[in-house]
Amino acid sequence: MFGKIIIKISIVILFATLFVTSCSDYITNSTPSIADNNSMLIMPKFTEIQTKVFNKTCATTGCHNTGGVAPDLSGNSYLNIVNKLGSTGIPYIKPNEPNKSYLYLKVIGDASIQGQKMPLNSSPLSRATLDAFRKWIEDGAKNN
Repeated sequence: MFGKIIIKISIVILFATLFVTSCSDYITNSTPSIADNNSMLIMPKFTEIQTKVFNKTCATTGCHNTGGVAPDLSGNSYLNIVNKLGSTGIPYIKPNEPNKSYLYLKVIGDASIQGQKMPLNSSPLSRATLDAFRKWIEDGAKNN
């Protein structure tokens, strides 16, 4: 009698294990990833912002690439934007002061900035990306 109970419990455990493991692929594949939600985890470092934001979103043909609309955000744009005044007379990036940094104000769509919110004709940057961009500026906009 005891042996039959052990066998039944073993069968139940086996089926439960098979059920859970077969569902794990579905759960993993159906759960939206960070990238699916137009956000990516980036560190508040210039190299991360350059490669994951500027290069992929801004420095595209006809936008902020070499020969395009100022500022040039392609390649390593650090020298083009940090402590550099734009045509508005506002620095593109003013270290330690995101609320006085034209590029930051443009991507958050601040009312004080002329023209449209950036990136133009594209999905807005994710909250995580905006937070990393702001933090990088707050931390002194280092070339790191």
